[in-house]
Amino acid sequence: MNRPVKQWANCNPKEMSLMSAAAIMYALEDAKKDILKMAEALQVIGYPRRGTYEEMMDLDDVAKYVQDNFGLSDLSTD
Repeated sequence: MNRPVKQWANCNPKEMSLMSAAAIMYALEDAKKDILKMAEALQVIGYPRRGTYEEMMDLDDVAKYVQDNFGLSDLSTD
């Protein structure tokens, strides 16, 4: 992840809108990359393609997939 969930959870959009155009652009680029990465993970887990390994994943496989793609520090809001 480009920015941990904690950083997004603690951000203030109104204050962020007052940042420089470059800072806003970088924040939006990071948000886009993070959202697309999480959407890909949700698609693999929730809507696996037929005939693929993902279709046969059990809970342990799903946990491993999440752990391989996201660090706990990236996902924690604490």
